[in-house]
Amino acid sequence: MNTKATKKPNHERSTTTEKAPVMTDFESALDVQTETLVTATIGCAITVHKALGPGFLERAYERALHLELAAQGIEFEAQVPIWVTYRERRSWPSAWI
Repeated sequence: MNTKATKKPNHERSTTTEKAPVMTDFESALDVQTETLVTATIGCAITVHKALGPGFLERAYERALHLELAAQGIEFEAQVPIWVTYRERRSWPSAWI
């Protein structure tokens, strides 16, 4: 009796026709304009990551994202200081940390 597991050849393996769920298959709580902007921004980030790959410092990805957003005509502000509240105390602007 052979108890060793054997692999089926590729042509005998079962294939599923089910597709993975698509992110757009849900109803967004965002308005259409915001959803469109979010989708475009994420697309820019994915484009940058595909082009650069892993291993760079955050600043390299940030600068590349600035270039991609501008190329796509998406207006943005980078590194805008915001006030941080910690333990009910207002602290310094976060971009200065």
